[in-house]
Amino acid sequence: MNDTAPVTCSGSFPSKAVQITTFSLLMTSSLIGNFLVVGVFCRNKSLRTAVHYFIMNMAISDLIYPVVYLPYDITTTYFDGVWLIQGTMSNVLCKLTWNTKTLSNVVSTFSMVLLAVDRFHGVVFRMKPPLFSQTKCRFIIVCIWLAAIAFCFPFFLFVKLVRDDNKQFRCVFNPRRLASYETTLFKAILIFVFCFTFGCALLVTALYSTIVVCLYRQKCHLNLATEQIRRRAIKHRRITWMLLTVVILFYLVWIPGFSVEVIFHLNSNVKLPCIYNWFAEHATIPLYPAVNPIVYYIYNDKYRQGFKDLLCFCYPSRAVTVHNRRRANNASHMNDAIELEQQ
Repeated sequence: MNDTAPVTCSGSFPSKAVQITTFSLLMTSSLIGNFLVVGVFCRNKSLRTAVHYFIMNMAISDLIYPVVYLPYDITTTYFDGVWLIQGTMSNVLCKLTWNTKTLSNVVSTFSMVLLAVDRFHGVVFRMKPPLFSQTKCRFIIVCIWLAAIAFCFPFFLFVKLVRDDNKQFRCVFNPRRLASYETTLFKAILIFVFCFTFGCALLVTALYSTIVVCLYRQKCHLNLATEQIRRRAIKHRRITWMLLTVVILFYLVWIPGFSVEVIFHLNSNVKLPCIYNWFAEHATIPLYPAVNPIVYYIYNDKYRQGFKDLLCFCYPSRAVTVHNRRRANNASHMNDAIELEQQ
């Protein structure tokens, strides 16, 4: 089986320039957007619900890309895949850097499954109390990260530093000198990950399909419902469509890259076009952390206002004070108008 190094379609400067510019834009947008999501969650106490806990967890996992993996992609692209870190910890750092992408994807997958379960309970059993409390959400998030680390540990063993013909070190996944039993074990683990991940995708698809059907049926009966039930149904519908958009985007950007890795590692004789290989593995997957905050901004008023407050260096207390002051002024004007009418 061949080494898996950062894909460079051409050694020419324009090709490197396009790749580095793409990585830099994705890194900047993902870093700013996900920091805003975490900041809004920490500052807005009304977001302490299961949905927003798991959204915050996904944002933290998405920060792995701009903080760790995309800088690695930029440096390896510029230096043609050469690993620059030297010393006793270089091999460990190589393993950690390579597996951060898998760790982020696994955490996002687990979070989306729990989001789908929470939405299913909230829409189908809308009259029952929430399924996850704040304490449960914190405990579940810790369990998600521990499970993701255990999930990624086998891949940690297959990433190594190897020397090329020019005596340069390269951080590669699945090096050439792999024993036969390691190759068999690696393929078995990869097939398990493939089946488990697509099983989670099928579960999420089934849950959201049921949710959409229930929302359509509820919409037909909203005219006969009370105002409180109507507002709750509208809130559930908005949150569901926001999360459904996030799931669809995850499928669109994750399936091409994951499919390339599975095909390449199970059969190294398969030759894929270089531009598709690079686009699927190195451009689409980092696109997901960059787009997620935009989805939250479009669908949710609290995130939209929170982003504006953070970018303008405003504080929620000040915004609340201004809002209350306007309400007080409006009330005083109404009282003055009533007194004038009575006179």
